[in-house]
Amino acid sequence: MATKPTPATLTLLLKSHTSTILLHTSRDLPLSTLKANLLSALASRGPTFHSFPLPDSAEDIQFALPVDAKDLSQGWRGIEEEDEDDEEIDDAGRQMEAQLDGPKRGKKATKGAGMCPASLGLRDGSVLAFRFGTGEWVVELPSFEEEEEQEEEEEGQEG
Repeated sequence: MATKPTPATLTLLLKSHTSTILLHTSRDLPLSTLKANLLSALASRGPTFHSFPLPDSAEDIQFALPVDAKDLSQGWRGIEEEDEDDEEIDDAGRQMEAQLDGPKRGKKATKGAGMCPASLGLRDGSVLAFRFGTGEWVVELPSFEEEEEQEEEEEGQEG
């Protein structure tokens, strides 16, 4: 069941291909449940996603963190749930906080907390990539270059 939005919940942006799915979640919801919620949301739209069949199980969904939270074009770093190396999780959370706007005092990920948005340092509006199975992280980011070129051409014609 989906989490109802409240001031205490996070809105995560889950990206794949040209799509972005917004899901409300609690900070301590296990990633396995987040995957099940994502699969449920995708299944409500039909049996496929970008012409790919939806997986039978939420376990077949993989998540990734951006290499640089401020520049998503830098790529993605997969999250390995089976390999719950607490130091790696803490480091990822601290890196994300530092990239966004510095660490929040008293909000460090705790060791042994498991894989959840809080342990990964995710905040409201954080972005995760997702895919089915293995392969590349296919996330197409919007480009405004074409619009900028059109505006420049229009300005040149007016002047």
